[in-house]
Amino acid sequence: MKFIFAPAIALMQRLNYTKKLPLLVSMLMLAVALVMVTLFTHLNQGIQTSQRQLQGLAMIQPATRAVQLVQQHRGMSAALLSGTSPLLTQRARREAGVDQALKALEATLPSGRAAGDDFRRIRENWGRLRMGGPQLSMNENFDTHTRLIGQLQSFIESV
Repeated sequence: MKFIFAPAIALMQRLNYTKKLPLLVSMLMLAVALVMVTLFTHLNQGIQTSQRQLQGLAMIQPATRAVQLVQQHRGMSAALLSGTSPLLTQRARREAGVDQALKALEATLPSGRAAGDDFRRIRENWGRLRMGGPQLSMNENFDTHTRLIGQLQSFIESV
């Protein structure tokens, strides 16, 4: 151990007390500064991660609302295609609700995500389903809705 600390011992033996004190204080300040910088860096990383998670949580509510409304629309479309006509006005309200939910989701997304391919495909598939859904068979309509719901859920997971 003496061999490792020999340079420091030699330096301290050459200095008088008026020079030893500022040297020790400066070494102490350097150590404290390094600890503070490390602490700040780790805390800042934690804060940034938490902020990204909060942004993601803010997007979950409109996204899950869109999934819920598409599921309801799927059920009503299946009922209409099987011959239950009283649900026509409720289905139209669900379509408007899905449109509103997708707009709300788009408003909460960061600009890169809202303009991204995944969300664009979801909007396109919803538009095609909305316009061409009544012309599909009951099974095709149900499967198309199910694929759209899967896309929405995958999008939620990626966000």
